[in-house]
Amino acid sequence: EEVRRGSPAWEAGVSPEDELVSLDGLRLDPADWSARVEALPVGLPLELWVARRGRMRRLSVALRPQPHRVRKLERD
Repeated sequence: EEVRRGSPAWEAGVSPEDELVSLDGLRLDPADWSARVEALPVGLPLELWVARRGRMRRLSVALRPQPHRVRKLERD
């Protein structure tokens, strides 16, 4: 996996090897990760717990709005 430079996760100190355990006090499930993140407030600091090399670490992360994706149409 990758943590994009400049992303909220990168700014919070998340490492690609981290296991994301909980966000804002609730256990994370990879199956509903996207829906959970979209339901959380943007801009407010949230508590993120990760497991790194056998130890639990608490990080603070602030979500940002998703940038609008620009689609480009080209002629044939």
